[in-house]
Amino acid sequence: LLGVPIPSPSELHLINPIEGSILSSDAILSFQWSPVDGASDYTLTINLPNGDVKEFNLSETILTVPPNRWRNAPVGTYVWEVQALDVLGTVISQDSSSFFKQ
Repeated sequence: LLGVPIPSPSELHLINPIEGSILSSDAILSFQWSPVDGASDYTLTINLPNGDVKEFNLSETILTVPPNRWRNAPVGTYVWEVQALDVLGTVISQDSSSFFKQ
């Protein structure tokens, strides 16, 4: 595609959910991001509207939330961040975004 920047494999880019998107309770919620060269693990942090914080340590670049958990999750704005970590646990790239549950 002309004019579309190609992400660098050394930079983390969030793919889904899209910044500013509005999701319903019956949506299938998957967090997805681009792989980063040199990353051995990723930390996904989700800040819920009620102040709770969920953190997941993953070796993959996607996490799908079980439908019953998402259906019962609070309404409001969610902020999510992913950090790519090297074998020593050093953050080598990160990105954050937000979306709204109605």
